[in-house]
Amino acid sequence: MFGSFRPTFTTVEKIKVSLLILVGITAYRCIGGFINPLPFQIDEAQYVGWSHFISFGYYSKPPFIAWAVASGQQLCSVLEIVNTEGCARFLQPIAFMVAAFGVAGTAYRLTRSTDCAMAASLIFISTPLSGFYSLFVTTDAWLLMFWSLALWALVLALQSRSNSIGLWLLCGILAGLGLLSKYSMAAFFLSAFCYLFVTGRLKRVGPWVGVAAALVVFSPNIFWNYANGFPTIGHHLEISQISADHINHQSAGDRIASAADFLLAQFGLFGPLLFVVMLLTLRAKRSLDHSVAQHAFTAVGLDRGLVLLHLMTWGILCLAVMQAFSSRSFANWAAPAYVSGSILAAHALVYCSDRVTRFSTKFIFGFSLITGLIASTLLIHGPKALFLKTGEETYRVRAIEKLRGWRELALGLREWVTHESQSGSKWALLAEDRRILAALASYGYPDIETPFAWNPENRRDNHYSWFLDIRNQAYSDGARFMLIKLSKSGATSSILPKMPGWKVLRKIDFAELGSLQVGADGEQIVAFEIARVP
Repeated sequence: MFGSFRPTFTTVEKIKVSLLILVGITAYRCIGGFINPLPFQIDEAQYVGWSHFISFGYYSKPPFIAWAVASGQQLCSVLEIVNTEGCARFLQPIAFMVAAFGVAGTAYRLTRSTDCAMAASLIFISTPLSGFYSLFVTTDAWLLMFWSLALWALVLALQSRSNSIGLWLLCGILAGLGLLSKYSMAAFFLSAFCYLFVTGRLKRVGPWVGVAAALVVFSPNIFWNYANGFPTIGHHLEISQISADHINHQSAGDRIASAADFLLAQFGLFGPLLFVVMLLTLRAKRSLDHSVAQHAFTAVGLDRGLVLLHLMTWGILCLAVMQAFSSRSFANWAAPAYVSGSILAAHALVYCSDRVTRFSTKFIFGFSLITGLIASTLLIHGPKALFLKTGEETYRVRAIEKLRGWRELALGLREWVTHESQSGSKWALLAEDRRILAALASYGYPDIETPFAWNPENRRDNHYSWFLDIRNQAYSDGARFMLIKLSKSGATSSILPKMPGWKVLRKIDFAELGSLQVGADGEQIVAFEIARVP
């Protein structure tokens, strides 16, 4: 299909075929999200709940994920599509497609090769990383989209002979939006700074214009964090386990195992063969531009394009490995590495020096593309098949177990609240468990407008306990309060709610929800009517 793969294709044919594949994969993933959708995972449900109340920040994430979900839901409303999960998720595959276009644009500007650009975009869109994170409501899709577009804008700005301020401004805006998607975008600035320092570009005005633009775009989240006691930064420090106590209690073996597990996960995210190819590019001495001796990065040297890609790839990967070694690092924390990593791999595969190597690269490219798409298909349909299957065998898959019952619980309580409101009773729902609150916030809306946190231990370890503690809320006269708790046996004696200033009036029995099992442990709900003590 590309260069040595299918030399009989014209450039226009290659572009058409590649676009058809990209659009086809994206459409398949979008449509798949509407057909027998899986219930929201807890984090997804939380993001959907946030989307009903637009803000410049939220407890655990910057705000763009909520903005994106709200946009998708609004579009569904205009089109009169009723599908809670599909409407929240369908923009994710589109974000990955836009990211693939950014990958192709960057690859083409650096190599002047349509073959390399198209191969890079197909590698990126077909990786297990793209296949998995395009199916769920996550911050990674938007981070990768803005990272890819910002890298493209950076390359354009570096190549501009007039040192265009407009391109630097565009790069800064895109990078700022990336920060509003996920704080991992900070690694982009670090890698770009290293490159600009090495190439002597920091003395120019353009890069600083870009930094200023990024800060302006990101500033609403900074002010929001300041006004609310920096909850997002505190949460990130918590999940990173960055503390002297945690680090001092880790043995050398634990640290090595943590780093090794992280690296093994990277082979799975990018694909084992492609990851090996990407590693081998560290030894490559070939410049990016194979078509003409002088253009693209003429002003700074052609090989510096490879330096930029390596910095963007290995910079964040090394940071994540060090984080894994010192405390903890999740596999997706290095996901942006595969934006530039796809270009490095495509460059190595498209340009090869002998017949045997060309055969190997055709196999690696074809095998990786096909297996990646098969994995994506299995990810779309496999979990649904397991979830829809009846019987106890279904719940032996831990990831499927965790989804059990939350949607039915929220919808059942929503129906109950709606029925009660028709008789004049206005209920406020409370829970201590974040899973219950997230399910109510996503599936219960708008009948259950805002679920509140029951927080007897005065903890501030999630969005609800930080912002929606019932003790800090104003409520109208005549409001009634239902507290929902979980019990493994359905017994109430060991879970009677206790919090100063509140008393239990009665236990509420539900005909249909009483036997409902939720979560991996199959717990049952127990509900109480409670009241404020005068």
